[in-house]
Amino acid sequence: MGKGLDDGEALSDFEEDEFEAAPVELVPPTIVNPSAADNLKSVLAELEKERQARKAAEAANAEADSQIKRLKTYVHETIRQRDEAVKSREEALQSKDEITRHRDEILLQKDESLSTEGRDCPSTGRLEGRDCGSGPDISNAGGQDNGLGKRMEEVVEEVVRQREEAAKRRDEIRSQMEQRNFSIAIEVSQLEASITQLKVEVSEKALELERAQKQASETEQMLREQLEQTKREAEDSKTRVEEAGNQLLRVNNSVSQSCRACSQFERQPFRYFADEA
Repeated sequence: MGKGLDDGEALSDFEEDEFEAAPVELVPPTIVNPSAADNLKSVLAELEKERQARKAAEAANAEADSQIKRLKTYVHETIRQRDEAVKSREEALQSKDEITRHRDEILLQKDESLSTEGRDCPSTGRLEGRDCGSGPDISNAGGQDNGLGKRMEEVVEEVVRQREEAAKRRDEIRSQMEQRNFSIAIEVSQLEASITQLKVEVSEKALELERAQKQASETEQMLREQLEQTKREAEDSKTRVEEAGNQLLRVNNSVSQSCRACSQFERQPFRYFADEA
């Protein structure tokens, strides 16, 4: 009996000491910090805002350029109309001078003709087949000349009056054009100031966008490195788990073999020691 107890104690010691399964330590997988992903999302949102602001600034700049082009076209058209008005006035004054000169020439010719007829009459006693004593012919000729001169004066006065009215209207139009040009100059200066400010804002936004892109690139590089490190750690963890599984399998196989040996020993203990001997 004592021998059987010693064998049982030895068997229990053998099972507890040599075939006790070693604890398997599994390396927990590395958890990716969500702050990096949140930082990337915020950077991307900021980039989108900067892109929208840049588009709005470019649209405002294009609209301002279009307005300046329209204003320049209007100014050029106004200057052209002013030049045409000045040219028309000069032509009117020139026409007035020509009409006045022509009238003076006609009156001078009539005066010379009457003077010549008056000088020829006493010496010859006849004037172009008529007697010099026929006073009604001379008086009628003088009346016709006076009527023609008055008519010419009326025509000249009417032309001068029309030209003066045209010049007055032209001066009024010129005054309005000058006022409009002054207001256009003010608007153009304001638009140029706005364009300058927009260009400054666009340049600032471009610098901010460049900084944000650089920051996003750095963040992306950092996340890529973290992902690669996480992949390496995951591969290492997977390798360790496989090694631990293999070790556990070997331990289980050893335990199974020990259990079979123990079962055989319990069934035939004396035969086991005899075989050992």
